[in-house]
This record gives sequence, C-alpha cells and structure tokens, in this order.
Amino acid sequence: MKKSLTSLLLFFFSFSLFSQTGDWYTYSDGGFCSTSILLRNDGTYKYESGCEASSHVSFGTWTQKKDTIKFKQIDTKEFKVINISPSTTTNSKILSVKIFDQYKKNITERIKVKQYVQGKGTYTMGLDSSKTSRTDFLRDSGIIIIESLEKLMNGTLGVQVDSFTNFEITLNIPSPLIYDIGSNFTNIGDFLLLKTKEALLSVETYAADGNAKSFKIRYEKQKNNGS
Repeated sequence: MKKSLTSLLLFFFSFSLFSQTGDWYTYSDGGFCSTSILLRNDGTYKYESGCEASSHVSFGTWTQKKDTIKFKQIDTKEFKVINISPSTTTNSKILSVKIFDQYKKNITERIKVKQYVQGKGTYTMGLDSSKTSRTDFLRDSGIIIIESLEKLMNGTLGVQVDSFTNFEITLNIPSPLIYDIGSNFTNIGDFLLLKTKEALLSVETYAADGNAKSFKIRYEKQKNNGS
C-alpha cells in the first residue's frame, strides 16, 4: 500500500499559491462563444474559452513588464496530494471515499470518483445520502480513480484499495479552482498579451478579409472586485 501511495504522490504538483484573496479583473472578447481571462492581483489567472455548455479552462501565473503580460500555464508534472488516510471497517463489503480540499472542507459531492478493476472495467462511485462520501462494492484488485483529474494529469491516477475499505484523500488545490480542472482542462501553453487601461490585446496583428483593416484580438475589461 505504501508503494502505491508513493506512486500517486509523484503524479501531482503543489499548487498552493492559488489563494482566493486579493483584487481581480475579468476581460472578455464577448459573444455567446467567447474567451474570458480572470486576472488576479496575486499574480494568478484563469483562462476560459468556449460556449456555455462546452467551455475549456486553463490557469497559471502572470507577470507584467511595461505593457506586456506574460502568462505561464501551470506545470502538471509534480502535483502533490497533501494526505491519503486509509482505514478498514471490519467485515465491510463497501468501499468508501471522501475527498477534502487543503482547508479540510469536504468536497466529495463535487468530485467524480470511480473504481477500476483490470479486465472488467470501471464502476462509478455514487454519492451517499449524507453527500459526504462516495461508495461502491469492495472489488478484488480495485483501484480508486479521481476521474476529474485524469485529463489534467494526462493519464490515469489511482490508489490501490488492497485490504482497506475507507479512504480520506486531501488535495492541494484550493476551491474554486479545484472544480475547473476536470475534463474541461485544456493545455494552451504560455502566451503574451498587451495591457491597456480598458483591455487586453493580442501581441500579433491579424489580416482581415477583403478591404477591412488588420486587427488585434481584444479582451474588454468587464468587472473587478477592487478599485
């Protein structure tokens, strides 16, 4: 069991810098299917693109030099889980999993979890009546999969069940970012934008059709919680 937990730790990276305090500003290029950028004064950002039912997100840190902002996407190679606590309920045939954020808040209701058995497939772990735990029948050679993190980590993440029946897993990803890193996470890489008083602009200038003037992509400032 110790080996499997150690293996899982190597898949995760520390992302504690994403505090939810400080002023923030939102910029958008408008429209039903649009791109928005939430720019926080603590040096972090969230990028979201797409339509209402199919948006994709990315996030990371930003720095500014003169009028140019450099956006650096998070590195997904060294994510760390704060803690995994397994235990056993005698004679239990039910596997129970609880997920917590770094502040010890139970977030199980909003995180999809499943149990994988090689050669048989995956089994969704349903939410119990208290909405604080996900459960499934205890299955031979079962592996707990945190489904919402699979795409972020570019592969399957798993914890061997072994002889344990209860697991408490704490993630080092503050809310609400933890809910944005599921299947809709997209790898856009690092990029640059120009900053003016009222907008963010693409560094590149694009040619327009016909006799129209060339243009830069423009993200208008929408709102903020600061001055």
